[in-house]
Amino acid sequence: MEMIHVHQTQSLLSFSSNIGKQKIFRNPSLPKLKVSGRHEVVCLGMLAPRKFMERRRRKTEVFKDAADEADQMNWRRLMREIENEGSAISILRNRRSRGSPLKRDIVLGTLTRFKQLKKWNLVSEILEWLRTQHWWNFSELDFLMLITSYGKLGDFNRAERVMRYMNKKGYLPSVISHTALMEAYGRAGQYNKAGAIFRRMQSSGPEPSPVTYQIILKTFVQFMLQSPKLQD
Repeated sequence: MEMIHVHQTQSLLSFSSNIGKQKIFRNPSLPKLKVSGRHEVVCLGMLAPRKFMERRRRKTEVFKDAADEADQMNWRRLMREIENEGSAISILRNRRSRGSPLKRDIVLGTLTRFKQLKKWNLVSEILEWLRTQHWWNFSELDFLMLITSYGKLGDFNRAERVMRYMNKKGYLPSVISHTALMEAYGRAGQYNKAGAIFRRMQSSGPEPSPVTYQIILKTFVQFMLQSPKLQD
C-alpha cells in the first residue's frame, strides 16, 4: 500500500491543536496515512514521471519489402524537392526527362498530401500538368479535384473553364463541381453569382450537401462583414 505523509500545522480546518504525536490511520479502503508535525499532504504517487515527460521513442518504420522502401524514399524526396522549389512542374519535368518513372501511386500520394496541407496552388499546378501528359488518364475525379482547388483559391475564371469542359465531356452535374464553383465566386467577392448557384442547386439540383451549406454560410458572413450598411 502506498504511503502518503501528512504534516500538521495550526489551522482552523486542521486537526485539533493537541495532536503532536505521529498517528497511523488504517482503513482497508484508503491508503495508509502518516501524520507528523505539519498538515502538508505529499502524495508519493505524484512524483512518478508523467507520460508527456517521458522521452518519446522514435518508431521504427516497417516496409513491405525493398521495393516498397525505395518507393517511399523516392516519394519523400519528391515532396521535399517540390516544397523547396515552390513549384511542381519543373521538378516533375526533370524527373521525366531523366527517365525516372513517375508511378501513379506516387503522383496520387503527392496530390493527396498537398491537398491535406491545403496547398491548393500546387494541387492545381500538378493537375494541369497531368492534363497534358499522354501517359496519364485524366479522369472525372481529377477534374473534380482540379475545380475544387480553383474553388479554394477563389479563381472562378479557371473554375468556370473546368466546368464547361466537364459539361462538354458529358459528365453528369455534380454537387462537388457546383459547390466548388460557388466557393470560387464567394472567395472572389462575387456574392450574387455564388448565391445564384446555391439557389439553382436548391431548385433543380444537384442537391446541396452539408459542405455546400457550410460554404454558403461562410460566403454570407463575408458578405455581411463587407456590407457598407453594416459597417456604418
